[in-house]
Amino acid sequence: YAGTPPAAAQAPDDKSAAYQDVGGKDCWSTGPDFELVTCTFGRTQGAKRVALVGNSHAGQWLPTLEALAGANDLQITTFLASRCALADIDQNLPTSAQTAACRSWVNRVATALVDGDYDAVVLTNRMSVTAKGSPDAAASQRAYERGYVSVLKRLAGRVPVLGLRDTPAPGDAGIPSAPDCVAEHPDDADACSGARSAWVPAEPLKAAFAAVQPADSAFVDLNDYICGDQTCRSVVGGAIVYSDGSHLTATYARTLAPMLGRELSRVLAR
Repeated sequence: YAGTPPAAAQAPDDKSAAYQDVGGKDCWSTGPDFELVTCTFGRTQGAKRVALVGNSHAGQWLPTLEALAGANDLQITTFLASRCALADIDQNLPTSAQTAACRSWVNRVATALVDGDYDAVVLTNRMSVTAKGSPDAAASQRAYERGYVSVLKRLAGRVPVLGLRDTPAPGDAGIPSAPDCVAEHPDDADACSGARSAWVPAEPLKAAFAAVQPADSAFVDLNDYICGDQTCRSVVGGAIVYSDGSHLTATYARTLAPMLGRELSRVLAR
């Protein structure tokens, strides 16, 4: 990493610009209503129009896309929701009204992507809650896969989709805040590391891509640039990787721009 990364105390605030006030509005769709909200970043009149879609684990990639926007003449439109994944299923949000509103948001976003004349969609999510009718996260995998298949079938042949595998989460393996861990162990970064097998979540979106095989689209896994073969770390190259227990810092997300840029260029070229 080249540059001055944020200190551990600053890392929790080192987030995507989607969390800031953008033109007087919040860029997130939230419960109870999950209104359709969009924000625009990058080049205002960019030659290529890219939609960034999903829940907060999509939002963490905005700094990466912004780093690519100038050289690639990208206009970036966000369709982001808090906790609600872009899967056409009932997700176990706190109330049945929120569950219904989340599913309505998914369908409205899918329609907007089909009608929006985008050159590409970047899609990724964290499975934040279980699926309705599934007793646990493991049982929810098939339900989320079906929900992603439904969305991908609507987009297939209409807009190219770059699907990203969900990123590792230290919070899933007993480190609820990576910055706090780093602050507590300033001389022992390994104390804030863990097995890749424990940090990397299962990914139903990958199976959905394999089932649908949407035209001119691709599913990619960039986690090799976040973790080693066996170990994931909270500090890489002097940069703190996470702002909490699962979200990439904006600083680390920007270091992934060359890798995401290669994959996005391939999809745009199709």
